[in-house]
Amino acid sequence: MKRIEELQKQLQELEVELKGHETTNYSINQEINKSIEKGMRSFFLNGVSDQVTLHNCTESGFNLHLPHQGYKDGREAIAVYFNKEDWRSYKINHIRPSFYSTTEASEYEFKRMVLIGRVGDILLRQQQEIVDTVNEILLSKREEVKECNTEYYNTKRKIENVRKEIADIQQQELINRLETEGLEFDTDKGIYFDAKFDLTYSNVRKLQILRKTTSGKSVDVKVTFEVHTWDGDKCEERDVIVDRVRMDNIVRFVNTYKNRITV
Repeated sequence: MKRIEELQKQLQELEVELKGHETTNYSINQEINKSIEKGMRSFFLNGVSDQVTLHNCTESGFNLHLPHQGYKDGREAIAVYFNKEDWRSYKINHIRPSFYSTTEASEYEFKRMVLIGRVGDILLRQQQEIVDTVNEILLSKREEVKECNTEYYNTKRKIENVRKEIADIQQQELINRLETEGLEFDTDKGIYFDAKFDLTYSNVRKLQILRKTTSGKSVDVKVTFEVHTWDGDKCEERDVIVDRVRMDNIVRFVNTYKNRITV
């Protein structure tokens, strides 16, 4: 138990450390997004109506909105996506606009058509400049992002290892109890023990290991299970000895129902 307490304390410290990495990563991404937003404003909002607003600006792209009844921040008129060569690349290599088509003849849609044309004109003339601007921002933060991600995944790996060690210790403690006094389970239905591929016991109340083979791969067990009497109103417990049950089946059973152990 002392070892588990040490591991649980270590786990808490690691989880705090992980939160710190997440906060740092969020801050870096916010800085990147703000820098990209500033750059995109200079390309796409200079000289246009102040009704056009820029939203959701990230290293993946942004949206341009126009005022529309029922929309607090305006309605999306066009989305602009920054595409990378592949998932491993940190740089973008082209820009892809996205917008819907419609036959609606409204003031909003006419204004949207004008905005789409303006975005197309900007991309036609300045796409490479925009790509270079975004990549310069991404490059300026690349090492910082890499370092943060490395620390994050290293900590996450440590957490997984600690959790596994705790689970292994707890599992071994339950196996040790199975080999001595046995384990008892709550009286709710739904506890099934697959002793062998063609032998399953339902409503299991207790399991105890009686003997283990030299290799430790098979055991003889006593299974106490509940059966209903002929009238269906009462139930009684019965014991049965099952020989040469694979230890893997025992471990699987314990892991499945460990939260229903009473004694």
